Amino acid sequence: MAKKLRQPSKADVFRYFLWDLFYDLKEDALETKKAIKNAKSKEDKTFHQGRRLAYWEVLTTIKNRLVGFQIPFKEVKFGINPDRGIMGLRIRPKKSK
Repeated sequence: MAKKLRQPSKADVFRYFLWDLFYDLKEDALETKKAIKNAKSKEDKTFHQGRRLAYWEVLTTIKNRLVGFQIPFKEVKFGINPDRGIMGLRIRPKKSK
């Protein structure tokens, strides 16, 4: 007789949903960086820069909410730093005098 598969809990379903959502957002955001480099016109480049900024805003908001709710990034597989990964920013702390 075949074993009955265990149904995932609601918490598991939400976790899997977030894993998938964050993965897709990250991949789509990284694609905008490539699209900017490959843009054939100024209008295309500007369009893709706007898309990149929108993804950065969404991912930054998600990151801030995870921090605010004290949810570890690893638990929901939020594996991107929007400032570095999307915008290419390298923010260095100020040196104290």
